Amino acid sequence: MKGNLYGSKSAPKLWYDCLYHFIIELGFKSVDSGHPCLFTRITIIEGQIIMIVIGVFVYDLLVTGNFVADIKAVRDRMNEKCILTDQGPLEYYLGVEISKLDENTLLLHQTAYVKKILNNFNMSECNSIKTRDLNLSLMDSPEEVDPKLQSMYRARVGSLMYLYQWTRPDLGFAVTFLSR
Repeated sequence: MKGNLYGSKSAPKLWYDCLYHFIIELGFKSVDSGHPCLFTRITIIEGQIIMIVIGVFVYDLLVTGNFVADIKAVRDRMNEKCILTDQGPLEYYLGVEISKLDENTLLLHQTAYVKKILNNFNMSECNSIKTRDLNLSLMDSPEEVDPKLQSMYRARVGSLMYLYQWTRPDLGFAVTFLSR
């Protein structure tokens, strides 16, 4: 379930503080690793582990878990305090496309993002190469760097960094190498 908090029944000035405290009231804990927008709640009922996760990104909420009934119960409680819109099963979030392969398997990919960056950089007809065989040296670079080319290069490497951090960790070596 994905919700939207554009309106609030109580219209607090500090909407995040209100949301944060309400999520904590519902029995969730903020993830300790410095992510103030990620909350989890784990309960055990009759030997079954029930886990619910809430992700907050600006005004969007992503609520997920291993039991639909419990996700709906959390949504109903949150709807008492906030105006939510249920946008159905998650298909796209923060630039990542989500496809359900079967009951227990999700596929995360960024096909649309890849096509977009290839088009943006006029590379939609490019061919792949082995990245580990690149032999780049400072000796081959010019003494003066064209600022426009440097800016374009940084934009390309930055676009690839976003891709490898989300769904393509296999690009990590090449992207970090090129960013040096």
